[in-house]
Amino acid sequence: LLFLPMRVKLRLAPVLLLGLALFVYRLTPEDYWTWMGTIKTPEEEASANTRFNINRASWQMLLDHPFGVGYRNYLDVAADYLAPEFLQNGKRAAHNNYFTIVCETGIEGFTPWILAFLGSCWMLRKIRKRADLRHLTRVEIYAMGIEIGLYGWMVTGFFHNTHETDPAYWFVGLAVVLTRLHAQQIHVASIADASPAEVQSGGFTT
Repeated sequence: LLFLPMRVKLRLAPVLLLGLALFVYRLTPEDYWTWMGTIKTPEEEASANTRFNINRASWQMLLDHPFGVGYRNYLDVAADYLAPEFLQNGKRAAHNNYFTIVCETGIEGFTPWILAFLGSCWMLRKIRKRADLRHLTRVEIYAMGIEIGLYGWMVTGFFHNTHETDPAYWFVGLAVVLTRLHAQQIHVASIADASPAEVQSGGFTT
């Protein structure tokens, strides 16, 4: 929806509002709003409170080991930072991509890792910004889909361990490929739009 033209958004708005109203007033489980009310007191909700304690432990682990505790060692080292009631069989995952990577590989490993994904989003965003939303090419559609997918994966990374999900790394490679294809696409289009004199003058190469 964020990438759609305004005229399309306006047409979809009534349908989306109707769907939202049905969800709120007819389709939600009986205890849904009671459960949602725990957002106001996250320290009293078991799952949220556990995440807060894990995040504090992860931060302290990073301060103690700025160069990392070793790949896949977070599970074992977590026992040194968490109370027994937060452990499962003496271990605990970070439930956070970013804390897992920085605690295991250190700042020197986390930096290129996060820059790879931020750089991919930047390249895909450049393709989207240069696209004509009324006449999208296949390359531009793929780029938009992968950009949205990366944003979704990065958000879920704050709440789950998804850093070893293979498609996320495929997207990094595909971002480079699509950027190259899009550049070629623009180049070919510029030649097609140029006059024969401009092409013969050497300003364009095939």
